[in-house]
Amino acid sequence: MNQKQLRLLSKMKRLINNGKCRFAIRKDRDYIDDLLKIGITEQMA
Repeated sequence: MNQKQLRLLSKMKRLINNGKCRFAIRKDRDYIDDLLKIGITEQMA
């Protein structure tokens, strides 16, 4: 993962932690499973 991607993911994480953004629940995807597949867990806060 390059620096630009890391900065974007860090920004997204801050927005989610601060309640400014959230993931949309979709019938065709399991976003929790998708996040786990790329190594993002609740414990990363």
